Amino acid sequence: MSEHDQEEWLTVEDAASVLRLTTRQVNRYGGGNEPRLRTKRVSRRVLYHRDDVEALADELNVALKPRTTPPAKSEMVPAGDMLDYIRDRDNQLALLQGQLNRAAQENGRLSAMVDVQARQLEDAEAARLHLVDAEKRAATAEAERDRLRTELERRSRGWLRRLFS
Repeated sequence: MSEHDQEEWLTVEDAASVLRLTTRQVNRYGGGNEPRLRTKRVSRRVLYHRDDVEALADELNVALKPRTTPPAKSEMVPAGDMLDYIRDRDNQLALLQGQLNRAAQENGRLSAMVDVQARQLEDAEAARLHLVDAEKRAATAEAERDRLRTELERRSRGWLRRLFS
């Protein structure tokens, strides 16, 4: 391949960088029934024509999009650090699960207390109604007692008059 050919054709990674797309999206533009990008196969690699890539970039207004580049492989987290991170997250999750369980138990205990207090309130209301009823009956009984006393006094006066007359 000549130097001129290398400048005219881009790898899928380079085309993705120019278009600010994923390599999979670039492959879709290069394939299908009506490809938008000219492609050329060199061994196992598919190359994309630079002019087509730049025309598509203009069409997609790539210059207006923020550049997002995937992290370099050197920025990847080592496996040991990732395992430590996962272990820490698992420990945090276990602690939070314990707190959640304790909160659920406390919620159950408080719900039971509310139920007991509600029953006590219902019992107190029933006792109050019973007391009001008892007071009404007592007032009725007192009124009957007073009526009977008055009647008794009236009759006893008549009896005493007859006795002493």
